[in-house]
Amino acid sequence: MKFLNHIDLAGVSKLLNIPAPVADGDVVTKSFVMNEITKAIAGFDFQADVKAVQLDGTLIASTPKKGDRYIVTNIATLDSSFGTITGLANNDIIEFDGTKFIVSYDVVAKGDGILVFSQAEESYFKFVSGAWSYGGLTVIKAGSALSDVNGTFSVKFNNTNIGLNASGQLEVIDDSITKDKINANIAGQGLLQDTDGSLKLKLNDSRLTVDVDGLKLTETYTKKVSVNVGDSVATQVNVNHGLGTRDVMVQVIDNTSFDTVDATVSRPDLNSVTVQFATAPSSNQYRVVIIG
Repeated sequence: MKFLNHIDLAGVSKLLNIPAPVADGDVVTKSFVMNEITKAIAGFDFQADVKAVQLDGTLIASTPKKGDRYIVTNIATLDSSFGTITGLANNDIIEFDGTKFIVSYDVVAKGDGILVFSQAEESYFKFVSGAWSYGGLTVIKAGSALSDVNGTFSVKFNNTNIGLNASGQLEVIDDSITKDKINANIAGQGLLQDTDGSLKLKLNDSRLTVDVDGLKLTETYTKKVSVNVGDSVATQVNVNHGLGTRDVMVQVIDNTSFDTVDATVSRPDLNSVTVQFATAPSSNQYRVVIIG
């Protein structure tokens, strides 16, 4: 039988003898609902917060207030500030009644499955297998470079060097080393910090310069080789200069008078010269100077 209109019981009549539901849309009684709720929360034993957990003998009851609760794990090391507590056993929860501490929860009698939040440790503790342990639920705090706004954690960034990309990922925005970031300590040997913060080369030679293409010589850079010659025997002396060119100037100087000495000079290869004297010079009498 189907009813196409609403059934109005006028707030007085009831549906009686409703059978146990089988399908999802079946009508249920109040007792059935309460029974299901009771079964669902069975085993859950949430206790009111405690001020702290006695993890060692350092816990002190300093000016307790009515309602202050603590977990006592070891009565042998419990501080005397808690006073004498009747019936106290290890792992009990105690509470200050305004005058003294009393046992407010006997965990041994209640058994496993107790969960309580400790304000001092900022963590949940659970009683399992005869002992209290961390319940795995803690208060999460924002740390360095993190901010907490109404329970939402965000990374702190300055929008200049680091920030979020288009995908919402944190990345380095400014990945360059700009002039204003260069510290004077970076400049070392051969380097100098310019007034605008950039680094430049220290040029201790007028023949060196720097342009857009890099370091350059502004004029020809010559090398010099000087050798003392003479052994009172040879009239011809070969001098190796290693300059890799025949474009060298050769001059012979008397080591005593420092006058220029006439001699015949030839350039047999790129790295040596031959000096011919009319008479053999004495030991180290002359100095051959080669510039190229």
